[in-house]
Amino acid sequence: MTRKYLLVAALCIAAPCAAQRGVTGVRDAESLRAAARQFRTSHESKILREFAELLAIPNVAADRANIRRNADLLITMMQSRGIDARLLELGDAPPAVYGDMIVPGATRTVILYAHYDGQPVTASQWVTAPWSPTLRSKSLEAGGTAIQFPTNAADRVSGEARLYARSAGDDKASIMAMLLALDALHASDTRVCSLRTCYFCATVRNIRVGSSSCCSASAV
Repeated sequence: MTRKYLLVAALCIAAPCAAQRGVTGVRDAESLRAAARQFRTSHESKILREFAELLAIPNVAADRANIRRNADLLITMMQSRGIDARLLELGDAPPAVYGDMIVPGATRTVILYAHYDGQPVTASQWVTAPWSPTLRSKSLEAGGTAIQFPTNAADRVSGEARLYARSAGDDKASIMAMLLALDALHASDTRVCSLRTCYFCATVRNIRVGSSSCCSASAV
């Protein structure tokens, strides 16, 4: 799922540049897809390790300590990509993660959003522990067995492989895709002139046990 998200995110971040006259470093949709695929295939091992690190932190909304650990890790992940990131905190609400990436001369801003928290989970209903990311050779339904995470940069992962963990889809996959899309565009020297700001408000929540309302917004 992250592969599809990565392609979409790369297009969303870079495509608005095409509408700006006189801007160099702009690529068409097909070359953007190619750049995203090339980056993913060349960095699969690193991508999986970073994703697994994020997935390993429990993210039940009412678990204040681990929600903070999630937020702190997101700050680190964003800052490592040149995003000016910080926490926004208000009263007892879990922290929102906000970041800016100012691009000189940009006339357009792309806003992307995601939430990093999740609902309570019944661990007994899982084949493997929900916060112990497990890579399988293929889907469980197809009889996939647990395999080792790649450790070398040259290691490749089969397209049939599946990563199982809580929030591996909704919604940490989209967070990874946003950040990886930015990595891919920078690595291919694609100008992200569409980005004036990077705003990543992962969770602003008024928590009640067993019930919640969430306003989520993130931008790259």
